[in-house]
Amino acid sequence: MIFILEDNEDRIEHFKLALGNLECHFERTVPEAINWLSEHMASVMLCSLDNDLYVPGFQGDEGEGWQLCEWILANMQKVPIIVHSTNDHASVKMEFACSDAGWPFQRIVPYDSFEWIGEIWIETIKETLS
Repeated sequence: MIFILEDNEDRIEHFKLALGNLECHFERTVPEAINWLSEHMASVMLCSLDNDLYVPGFQGDEGEGWQLCEWILANMQKVPIIVHSTNDHASVKMEFACSDAGWPFQRIVPYDSFEWIGEIWIETIKETLS
C-alpha cells in the first residue's frame, strides 16, 4: 500500500487518477497520519509526504510533513520516502534525516499545477515499487 500525506483535495483526486488501481491511503494531517500508520504500518510499502499542511476546520495543529517523516523513521520498518513539496527547507530536512537513517529518499518538486502528478510523481512511484 502507498501512504500519502496530502492536505489538498484537488491534488488528492489527481493522485488517485494517476495511481489507477494501485492501493493507497491518504491522510491530511500529521496526527491523523500517525493514528492510521500506528495500526497499518505493516501494510505500507512507500510513503509520499507533503510538508505544509492546512485543513480548514481541523481542530488542532495539522503538523508538518517533516514531523511525520521523523515519526516514520523512529517507528516503522524501512520503506522508501518520497517528498512532494515546494518547501525547500523542510524537504532538505527530511532528506538529511532519511540519509542519516539509511532510508531510501526521493524528492519531487511540484510544477505546472497538477501536471507533475501524472508525469514525474507517478513514474517515481512505479520505479520505486518495481
